Amino acid sequence: MQAAHAITHKTPEDLLAHLRVSKTQSFTAGEQIYLPGSRAECLFVILQGFVKISRWHANREVVIGLYGPECIFGESAMIEAHRNHGAAAVTDTKVMVWTAQDLELAGNDNPRLLYALLQVVIQRCEKLHGRVESLTSESARERLARALVEFSQTTEGKTQEGSAPRITQKFLAGYIGTSRELVSQLMNDIRRNVT
Repeated sequence: MQAAHAITHKTPEDLLAHLRVSKTQSFTAGEQIYLPGSRAECLFVILQGFVKISRWHANREVVIGLYGPECIFGESAMIEAHRNHGAAAVTDTKVMVWTAQDLELAGNDNPRLLYALLQVVIQRCEKLHGRVESLTSESARERLARALVEFSQTTEGKTQEGSAPRITQKFLAGYIGTSRELVSQLMNDIRRNVT
């Protein structure tokens, strides 16, 4: 009989260590980086600031994620011609940009780059699976608490004075799958219980 092996977690490959320096772009807080339906040509790495990724369903924004410094977004450029989501700067933001063609060529020269990109995408899928599970099994209060903890960890140590993202009740509602009014009520309940 074989001995049971302990489950170990692999250290993720450092995607940024494999990317060449490229051109940068800057966006002001609230500025749209790209819209759903726009051509999917580039992948971005956030150098400074925070970016919100969203989709829209029946004129309602569904927030997919909030990403900060050293995170990538726009990776769908590797597999699709047009975006099915939008990206907007939440704070003043600076990004580095690579075309899908640049990444393909760099990946041919250095397969570790593609492996690192694959790891990032898989981690994102796992996180989304957890959110789907949360949406189907937890109350709005539990989802809100989980989101508040997650965003505090997302921004911890990654903000400079005045650069923290403003997390609105509308943003939270779009992230946890409920109405802004319910988020307002739950936040008031939390404040009452804390004081």
